[in-house]
Amino acid sequence: MASPGLMVPSSYEELVRDENVDLLYIATPHSEHFENAKLCIAHGRQVLCEKLFTANAHRRAGFLKWRKRPVYSLLRPYG
Repeated sequence: MASPGLMVPSSYEELVRDENVDLLYIATPHSEHFENAKLCIAHGRQVLCEKLFTANAHRRAGFLKWRKRPVYSLLRPYG
């Protein structure tokens, strides 16, 4: 049950469209990071991404050319 005033979005699209959201922390499975980060940035949101956000350097290079705002990558050590 949500607390009063707490938004519980039904989709990522609803979340990124919310003007009260400035930054999103992406902790989805690695295979989803690229698309989730792209969606967030397309809607003007800052991004913290757990681990790497692409599977390879080629895809990362394309992503960095596409984006309009900085992407902050958060690397979290494990072990």
